[in-house]
Amino acid sequence: MNDGFMGGLKTFLVALLGLSAFGTDARAANDADALVRAFAECAGRLTAAVDHQRLFFGDVPPELEQAQITMMAVLDAAAPTDNRIYVTSWQVSARAAQNALLSQATLSFDAQTAQWAQQRSDQLISDCQAFVLF
Repeated sequence: MNDGFMGGLKTFLVALLGLSAFGTDARAANDADALVRAFAECAGRLTAAVDHQRLFFGDVPPELEQAQITMMAVLDAAAPTDNRIYVTSWQVSARAAQNALLSQATLSFDAQTAQWAQQRSDQLISDCQAFVLF
């Protein structure tokens, strides 16, 4: 075979291997970011649920409070220090969204809207509690 062709083929194969390794690292980083984002969103949602329970009912179910404490600890352990601004942003956004759902569930004059908001809120909180085992 032609040496020029083989040299080009070797260069192509090395580049392909390098790109596939980079893609794997990037994919792993994206997976880690997605997991940290899920933890941040759950921490925000659970915090909103705990605050709502205290405000409207005075008492917080122990399993809800424990899930919130545990999720905050998991988030602190998993969140990279260089992306802390993003983590905080995800957490605050999820907390605001959960607060909006809980406000609709509690204060809406429309029974159907209140029921939907309560069911959606319950589902999101249940999903977050499934992340933590205690």
